[in-house]
Amino acid sequence: MDIRSEKLKSLYPNAYFGILKVKNFNPKNSEGFNKVKQSEIEKISPAFENYLRADFVKSEPINYYVKFFKKLKKLM
Repeated sequence: MDIRSEKLKSLYPNAYFGILKVKNFNPKNSEGFNKVKQSEIEKISPAFENYLRADFVKSEPINYYVKFFKKLKKLM
């Protein structure tokens, strides 16, 4: 799928898309990864004390992802 297509830009003009590709990674055997992960969780946890998923999926840019993947699921 070409996420740079004009159709996608017209459907979701304010959405940002990104791709991360990782090979040969096993987080269960990576002590360094687990330390970084835990550190990041501790940093962002206070910002999400009152987190409600229903409100989150309605906010930008997440609402574009939700809408896109719902359409994609219907096509499969």
